[in-house]
Amino acid sequence: MILLAVLMDRFGGDVTGKIKGAELTPDCFCQTLLSCDQGRIILCNLLSGLQHGIIKEDFVRELLDWWRALSVWTIEKYYRDGLGSHLLSPALIDYFRTVLYEIKPPGFRAGVPKPDFFFEGLHLQHRLSSSNEMVTVVELQAFVNHLLHADEHRKLFGLMGARVTIREINRLIMKQGSQFMQCRDDAQLGRPDRVLWFAPVQSEGQPLVFWGGTSAPSADQIRDRLGLHHYQEDVSLVAIHFPATLLHTRVHARPTVADSGGHVRFKSAPDRAVHKKRRTWGYTVDLEKLAGGRDCLDGWPERIAEPLPIPSGQKLRVTPLGVLTCTRGKTGLDNDAIFAGRVCSKYGTINQLHARFMSFL
Repeated sequence: MILLAVLMDRFGGDVTGKIKGAELTPDCFCQTLLSCDQGRIILCNLLSGLQHGIIKEDFVRELLDWWRALSVWTIEKYYRDGLGSHLLSPALIDYFRTVLYEIKPPGFRAGVPKPDFFFEGLHLQHRLSSSNEMVTVVELQAFVNHLLHADEHRKLFGLMGARVTIREINRLIMKQGSQFMQCRDDAQLGRPDRVLWFAPVQSEGQPLVFWGGTSAPSADQIRDRLGLHHYQEDVSLVAIHFPATLLHTRVHARPTVADSGGHVRFKSAPDRAVHKKRRTWGYTVDLEKLAGGRDCLDGWPERIAEPLPIPSGQKLRVTPLGVLTCTRGKTGLDNDAIFAGRVCSKYGTINQLHARFMSFL
C-alpha cells in the first residue's frame, strides 16, 4: 500500500515507528485512510453520496477538515512522542466517530461550534403515509432492559424476575409469538446520541417481517436483508413495529455515511436503477448477496429519524425473530476488504482516489 511504502521509507523499513500530530498532513491523512478497508469504505461512500446528489462538496470538505484537525489535535495532546504507525488507521476511524458523536473536546478549536453532520440527506424529503407500518430491529436483551414495561415483564417472566437468562427470555418470547406489548413510559426507539434506523414492513409487494408458518423469515435472513453486520452468532433479535404517524413530528431523512458512523456495510446508493429512482430512500446492503458474490447488493429500503419517544400507554407490536445462527463478514467472500472493493470499484485506482480527496483537503 502507499502508506506502507511511505512509512518504510521514513523509518528505514521499520513500520513500528511513530507519527506525531504535525506529521499527519493532508497527504498522510488521505493515504492512511486509503490504506485500510474501513477508511476506503467511508471515503468512497462520500464520493457516492456526491455522485447521487445526497450530499454536497461543502459537506465533504467540512467533514474531512474537522476529522483531520481533531486527529492532529488528539495525537499532539495525548501522544506527544507520537502514535505508533500501526495504530494510526484504527485511531483515525475512532476520531471519525468522535467528530460525529462526541462533544467538542475542551481546547480544540475554542470558540468554534462543532457542525452537526447528521441528517444531511434531509433535503430528500418523503411524506410517510399514515397507513404505513415501519419496523426497527434490536437485540432482545436491549428491548427487555430498556423498552419493555414492568407489567409486561411480570406477565412474561413472573417470579423469575431478574434471574431469567437471555436464552430463557428468547424461549418465552418465541413461545408468545408476535404480539402487542406496552413500553415503559419514558421509552424511546433509538439511542439519545444516535439516529433511529427504520424500514417499511412492506416493499415492492413483499413483507420484511411476519409471524407464523414455515415461510416466516429467520433472524439470520432479516439480519442479512437489513445489513446488520454487527449482530453476530448467538444474538437474539426482535422486530419492533410502529405506525408511520409517530414519525410525523420527527425529523427523518435518507441516510448518509456520516449517519452510519462509518458502519462497515453501509452503501450510499443502491445498485438497481429502479431503486436509484426512489431517491428519498437509502437501501441496505444484503449480507447474503455479498457473501454469494451477487452483482446487485440491494437489500431493503431504509431511512433514519431522530430518536422516537413512544407515547405513554401506547402498545407496539413486537415480533421475536429468534437467535442468529451465524456471523457475517469473517470470510474471504464477505469481509471488509471484499466490501471495500465493491464500494470503491467505480472510482478508479488508489492513486486516483488519493488525488480526488486531496482536492477536498
